[in-house]
Amino acid sequence: MGHLPNLKRITINSELALDIWLKKNSTVSEAVILVTHTKETHRKFISSEQVRRQLEKHHWTSGSSYTIGSDLLGRVVQKAKQ
Repeated sequence: MGHLPNLKRITINSELALDIWLKKNSTVSEAVILVTHTKETHRKFISSEQVRRQLEKHHWTSGSSYTIGSDLLGRVVQKAKQ
C-alpha cells in the first residue's frame, strides 16, 4: 500500500448512510476516498461485504485501499464508467 491519494474523504458509519450518500451523489464523476471503521466491535463498523453490496447496487467501483491510523480503512471509489 502506498501513500493515501489527495482525494475528498467521505466517512461512512453504516450501510444505510452509504446507501444514502451514493444516491445523493449519483452524478459525481471524480474518485473519492470512502472511510470506514475496521474493527467489528466498533459501533460504526461497516463490513467490506456491505460496502461492496452498496457500491454494486449504485454502479460504483472500488480501487485501492489504505489503512488510516489504527482503526480506519480508506477505499478509493468512483462511479463506474457506462
